[in-house]
This record gives sequence, structure tokens and C-alpha cells, in this order.
Amino acid sequence: MTSADELPLLEALLDAFDWLFDRRATVADVHALLFATARALADSAIVKDVAAAESALEGIMRSGRGLAEAVEQALDAVDPLRRRIADRL
Repeated sequence: MTSADELPLLEALLDAFDWLFDRRATVADVHALLFATARALADSAIVKDVAAAESALEGIMRSGRGLAEAVEQALDAVDPLRRRIADRL
């Protein structure tokens, strides 16, 4: 069950993942949101998943990959979190 405090944060992540898919957000944008969300949800059961996705995107950003490849890898990296959030909502 998702608390009322978690709901807007998790919905914002889902929106950001959609924006990344649509190329309206960058990998860095989504990384920043994941970073902030992990800190805001420090006591939540989902924090480990958020932090894992944030760490994966940090690695992708540091890799120096081209934009298209980085976005595709980022989408793959956040997909498990996207599914978990969708299941919780």
C-alpha cells in the first residue's frame, strides 16, 4: 500500500519515465528526480529500488554513451522500478 505522502512522488517518477521515453526529459533530469525521491522516501519500502535506478542512471551518464543509446539504456534500467510503482498504485 502506498501512503498519501508517497503517492505524488511515485506518480512524478512515472511521469518522468514517460517524458524520457518521449525525449522530453534527459537521463540527467530523471536521475536528479530519482536522487531527490530516494532521499524523500528514505523510510519507504521502495527506497532500495529507487536508489538502484538512480545508481544505474548515474553509471549511464558517466559512461559517455551517445544520447540515443543512453536513453535506451536508462529506459531499460528504470523499467523494473516503473513496474513496481505501477503495481503499488
